[in-house]
Amino acid sequence: MFAGNAFGGNQGSGNPDIELQGDLVQSITGLNWHPSLDYVIASSWDQMVRVWEVKETGDGTKGEPRAALTHSAPVLSTCFSGDGNKVFSGDCSKQVVCWDLTSNVSMPLDGNKPIHDAPVSVVQYLADQNLLMTGSWDKTLKYWDGRTQGPVLVVQLPDKMFSANAKGDLLVAGCANRKVQIYNLKNPTVPFSTIDSPLKFQTRCVNAFIDQKGFAIGSIEGRVAIHHIESGEQHKNFAFKCHREQNSQHIYAVNAIDHHPRYGTFATCGSDGCILFWDKDSKSRLKAFPKCDQPIVAGKFNHNGNYFAYATCYDWSKGMEGYKESKIANQKAHIFIHSVADKSIKPKGFY
Repeated sequence: MFAGNAFGGNQGSGNPDIELQGDLVQSITGLNWHPSLDYVIASSWDQMVRVWEVKETGDGTKGEPRAALTHSAPVLSTCFSGDGNKVFSGDCSKQVVCWDLTSNVSMPLDGNKPIHDAPVSVVQYLADQNLLMTGSWDKTLKYWDGRTQGPVLVVQLPDKMFSANAKGDLLVAGCANRKVQIYNLKNPTVPFSTIDSPLKFQTRCVNAFIDQKGFAIGSIEGRVAIHHIESGEQHKNFAFKCHREQNSQHIYAVNAIDHHPRYGTFATCGSDGCILFWDKDSKSRLKAFPKCDQPIVAGKFNHNGNYFAYATCYDWSKGMEGYKESKIANQKAHIFIHSVADKSIKPKGFY
């Protein structure tokens, strides 16, 4: 088990987090960063995709709205292209929209028709393969190269895709009924491995290690598992409790996991309103943020790891009834940028 807990010590210090401005009236579904510049995008239930530029000024860190796009349905996932000039966003109308930021022209990925048979839950651009990956609740994974109509590959999944993440040649897909599909993208149609999640409850998020040797997976019961792929490293696998109230029966979903691009340490974001930084190799907690009064639904490091974007809003864990009964119904969503200090994310023994 990791040392420390979510509610004591290691709070860390640094610049106050800055809030991105915008009329964010409904829940955020995802955050992502430009591959080489400090632009952040957010998707949301209000059918919008928004872009901000984050930069340092004489008055400190600022986040300025740059562009916005309206879909015909709630947007569940979004990503930049490999060169950062385009944004891809998947929605509940079963479509993916390609938005060219240089010309401000947007169009459906494959003509004016759905590309999946159910909402598109995940989009990620695979820079090493020069392909767009889309995943859906229709139990399929599709790859697109943009030069031809239709996907270049279609892969059947064991169940609905809830979360997926790729680093280099490693792709990990977290599906319903605790199924986890692992792919080597050099052979993307045949799973390298299919396993049951190391956790006993529904998968909420997955994120691959930056060295591509394994992944971290989070569930709805406030636990994270560290899983190595190769059989020779299985002894390094373990699971730990994180987003739970100490000395309480209250258990919260782990909504997001993201690895730091340089150090390989990682962040977890929970429905308890907490963000935690961890070092899996030393099994220790590096930093605990002050608790927010809303769930943390998304969190992402930028390309060089000096910023961490996170979103706070209702997470729909208790459905519409919970929304109406909660004080959160009277609160809007928020997106913050945290300036990451080296001491709060660097693993022990790293030079």
